[in-house]
Amino acid sequence: MRNAFINVYLTLLLAMPSVAFSQVESLVNDGRVAPEQMDLASLTTRADAGDPVATALLGFMYERGIRLKQDYAAALSLYLVAAGQGNALAQKNLGFMYFYGNGTEKDEAAAYRWFRKAADQGEADAQYLLGLMSTNGAGTKKDDAIAAFWFSKAADQGNVDAQLVLAEAYSSGKGVKQDDATAALWFKKAADQGNVEAQYILALTYEIGQGVPKDSVAAAGWYRKVADRGNVDAQERLGYYYVNGTGVAQDYIQAHKWLNLSAAAGNSNAAKNRDRLAARMTAAQIAEAQEMARTWSKK
Repeated sequence: MRNAFINVYLTLLLAMPSVAFSQVESLVNDGRVAPEQMDLASLTTRADAGDPVATALLGFMYERGIRLKQDYAAALSLYLVAAGQGNALAQKNLGFMYFYGNGTEKDEAAAYRWFRKAADQGEADAQYLLGLMSTNGAGTKKDDAIAAFWFSKAADQGNVDAQLVLAEAYSSGKGVKQDDATAALWFKKAADQGNVEAQYILALTYEIGQGVPKDSVAAAGWYRKVADRGNVDAQERLGYYYVNGTGVAQDYIQAHKWLNLSAAAGNSNAAKNRDRLAARMTAAQIAEAQEMARTWSKK
């Protein structure tokens, strides 16, 4: 299986902003009030009185420009206060600010230290980020075993990205003892959370019986989930399953539909096999399959 994690940590970091709105809302009033609706004067009073939650939230509002003029320096200052009081989300956001150099000099080592403080408090995103940084030697020495440790911590808390990377680690033996069964278990956990890459790899594991008993029915089911989300490779594989009656009842119409969809997305191999299949079908069957493909494309 391919390693989905090679040299992509910067992309993943860029895709992960500071604490999300849903997390911010949970900081105040059990999530009943969004940042845009909070009493700014009251929030400022609470922060001035030393409330770390209010201080972290004000920092977030300055960082994102929510009801306040965006001011990275002010955000950094407030995060430092809240982080010093032990607020894990402020610690994580400080990590991002040092990583990107927002309001301060870019400092990957400082970013790592703040992520570590948040991670030690059980902050799953920070644990995942420590895994990424340890994998690539950003702000710390490159160490696959330490990376796997942090990925495992985050994965145990349900972080789907960590689950996928941990599965890849067990599949390849990167930082952990190679173990196909454990890899399959983590692919399944990530797949159950809707991660399309994990779903596709899980279909492959069932198809070839790697780490799990060979199961064409399960493979077909996972290929269908991924195919329905527009994955060209899964559409092609599902088409072959219908051609041969593997894990599903043989159905040339369904096979043509899926191969046609894959071909329409640029898969030349699927196009060739669709045309070969068409030679076995009636004109009415081909027309029905084409209509099904058009209907699917309009979803």
